[in-house]
Order: sequence, then C-alpha cells, then structure tokens
Amino acid sequence: MKPRYGASSNLTTPIFHHATKRGLLHLLEKAQALYHAGDLHEARRIGLEILKANQINGEAWHLLGVIAYKESRFVEAEELILRALSSARSNPYYHNSLGSVLRAQGKFEPATASYRQSLRINPSLHAARLGFGICLRASGDLSAATAQLQRLVSLCPRDVDARVELAITLHSSGQLDNALSHFRAALKLQPGHPVAQRGLAETLLLRGHFHEGWREYLGSLTSVRLPTNEPLGSAFKGKRVVVYGSEGVGDEIMAAGCIPDLLSHAKECTLYTDQRLAPLFARSFPSVHCIGVEKRAGEEIMVGLTSADEIQLLAPMLLPYLRPNPDEHPARHTYLVPDAGALAGWRDRYRALGPGLMVGLSWRGGVDPQSGASRSIPLQSWEPVLRVPGVHFVSLQYGDTRAEIEATREKTGARILYWGDANPLADLDGFAAQVAALDLVISVDNSTVHMAGALGVPTWTLLPFAPSWRWLLGREDSPWYPTAVRLLRQAKPGDWSPVFQQVRTGLSERLNSTPR
Repeated sequence: MKPRYGASSNLTTPIFHHATKRGLLHLLEKAQALYHAGDLHEARRIGLEILKANQINGEAWHLLGVIAYKESRFVEAEELILRALSSARSNPYYHNSLGSVLRAQGKFEPATASYRQSLRINPSLHAARLGFGICLRASGDLSAATAQLQRLVSLCPRDVDARVELAITLHSSGQLDNALSHFRAALKLQPGHPVAQRGLAETLLLRGHFHEGWREYLGSLTSVRLPTNEPLGSAFKGKRVVVYGSEGVGDEIMAAGCIPDLLSHAKECTLYTDQRLAPLFARSFPSVHCIGVEKRAGEEIMVGLTSADEIQLLAPMLLPYLRPNPDEHPARHTYLVPDAGALAGWRDRYRALGPGLMVGLSWRGGVDPQSGASRSIPLQSWEPVLRVPGVHFVSLQYGDTRAEIEATREKTGARILYWGDANPLADLDGFAAQVAALDLVISVDNSTVHMAGALGVPTWTLLPFAPSWRWLLGREDSPWYPTAVRLLRQAKPGDWSPVFQQVRTGLSERLNSTPR
C-alpha cells in the first residue's frame, strides 16, 4: 500500500485506517491532498479542526508534525510527532518521521534509535532504511551505513535518493571509484539530479580532475551563464563581468584568489558579495566594484541584472574553474589586505600578553549538522596541543564559546583567550585584522582556514579522512594557499590522535626555532 508521504522527505504515514468517523476520515484525506498540493496552511487548518473533535487522533498530530518539518520548524515538529506516537507506539511511520526530525536537528543518536525501531516494526519501510543509513554515516559508522544503503539499493535499484546517499557514503569512506559509479548511475536514472551532479563534480575535483570536475560543477548550478565550450578564461575576454557570491564565506574567500586571473581577461568586474566581506574585498581588489548584499543567492541578483545591456556575462563566485590544473596556481603569498589600523590594534593587544607564540584556534566546522560533525573536534580533545608551553592560544571560533573554553580550562588548566568585541560572524573585516596579527592558525576545515590562508598567515588545517574536494588527496600543501596552508590529515576515520601528535611536534619545533 502506498504511503501518504514520500521518501523524498523521509516522512511517511499509512492511509488513515483509524478514523472512527467517516467525516474525520474525509477531512484527513482532504488535508493529505492539500499537503501534497503544497497548501500547507490549509492542511494545517484542517488538521487542527480534526483535533478539536478528537484530541487523540494520532494521524492528525502526525500530519501537523510533518507540516512543521516541511517548514523547518523542527522543535515543534518533534513535539507533534511525539504526540502522535503517544497514541500509536507501534506505528513504524511515526517512528520514521521522528527519526527524520531528530536528524534534521543533528540529534543523530536518538534519530538512529527511531529509525531502528521503525525497521523492527516494518523491515520493508524503505524510507526508514534510507534515513537509518544517513544517520549511521553522520555518526561516523561508515561500514554499517554502507551495508544499509547497499541493501536498500539492491532492493530498490531505481531509487535515486538511495543510490545518491550510497555514493556519498562511499565517498566518505574513501571508495571514490565506487562513489563515482553510483553518482553516474543516479544521473542516468535522473539526469540533472542536483545532489548527484554536485557529488560527481566534487569527487572528480577531489581526485584532481579539475577540467571535468568544474564542467560537472557548473552543470549543477541553475543560474550559470558561462559558455562551457570555450577555453577557460577566453569566455571573459574583453567583457564586463558580474560575479556574485553563491556559496559560503570560506568559498567566497577562496574564489576571490582567482579575481586577479579574471581581471587579466575581463574589461570590467563588478562583485556582489556577502556584505560582511565587502569592505575587505574592496580594499584588496581596488579595481573591482564591490557591492555588499545581505542575501548571497545569485538568482535574486541575476533577475535584476540580466536585462541590463551593459552586462555581457554573468558568472558565479566559482572562479577556480579559471585554473583547470591544480598545480598551475600562482604562488601568491597573500591576496587579502586587512585594515592597517585594526591590525596595529591587535598587534598591541597580543604584545601586551608578553613573550610567546600567538596561535589562533578554531575547532568547529560547518553549519550543516551532518557534514560539520566529521570535521569538528570537541575543544576538550585538544588537550595534547593546549599543554604545549610557551604558547598564547586565541579563540577564533565563531559562536558563543565561553562555556566550552571555561570547561576546558577547568579540565586542562589551559587558558584560551577571547575578546568580547571580536565577532567572526558579524565583523569579518575586523576578524581579518585579528587573524593577520597572529603567528600561526590551527583550525579544522572551516572559513577561518580560508581567511588565514588568504592573509598569508601560516595555517595548519586538520582534515578528516574524507576531506572536502578543496584539499585534494595525499598532499600537505594547498594550491589555493601554496605558501601559507599546511594540511594535516586523518589516517583513518574518526582518529585525531596522530594529527594532534603532529601538531604538538610542529609547535615544539616552531618554538625551538623562534628567537627568544
């Protein structure tokens, strides 16, 4: 029997068998039809009407929960689906929906338990097995995740979502050839599938196949006006170019390193970027017209520009495709210019601390709970590094870190400095000056690495076993920041101990070589 909510959202429910009155059954079916038609407001209204008549109607509670999930109100969705479960503990669809809501909040352990319970009740519920596999991957159990997703693909060989998630898991476990095979198979089943195409592109880029990888990457974007059949760079020759920020802050900083390449071809360049980066970019690239915007979605920017006659070409903020060979990047020491006054102020602050190496730390990466988990390291796990004497450690971590820093100080005795007027989220220009005044930055893979590398500050980047495509494979340097960034890689998933030993050794060597 076909479930009411499809696997694309991982939220499912059976046809409403339990309505005791024909009128309620009719209302439930009407609400479901409205949900599928996208009229969530009216579906919610009817769901609430049903609950006025029957407060223990689990299917109505569940409907309201999946609507809240659809609208990204995850805490509310969790409460509503728990109400549904209180009326029907043996309903596998409710357990599956709870798992999806928990997973959306980054609560992977309880989400895994919910999916497991759903599968105990109904082993053939494919949506639950898909969510179960995704959760296992996010929790770091790649072997179990692969087994679950392979089983699902064997049962449903034409399920594109299952095949894509299997490909992502194989990528995460370093099985890149198998990952490529499944990404390609997914695209054969559904040409243009954005996640599959992006995954294929990033796997190719990770392996250093830049030309093919960038072609696939551009194909995954819906708003690119770039002739892909022309030699790279020649598409911009003599043209007025608008570049818009389409990715995160770190990606925009990395891509900005290619602006000089663009200027060697283009007649003029206008750059729409995150408004927090605009002052820094305007100072660093004085011949570029920089415009700060609140929303970096290229779609909105392009709507207002495509009719302008003087705009001859629009390009995304993915300029690295101007460099098809990762080993042909120019060895620029730095390309971002911090504010001179702010830089002097931070140097004075650091000098006031007395002698010692000034080292910035950042330990959490990414806003997405699934990808961020693999490249984040709890601060208390940094104890081997924090015990190195002769170092002033400075927090560069965005967000409120005071509780973490205090808990780590109580455990290790290590003092990590932070200033209340430094805000890496709100004031990126000020943050650039703070970073530029340091002797060294040690960070997980996040935007801090890109900021430090672009400023020419020596930077040690701690990479998970399956790194982002930006860092390629098997090398200790980065083509994006060839003179600044050193890459320290996990040898096996989840094991940071050897990486921290490398950091300790490197710090000791640096301290010994520094004049006293």
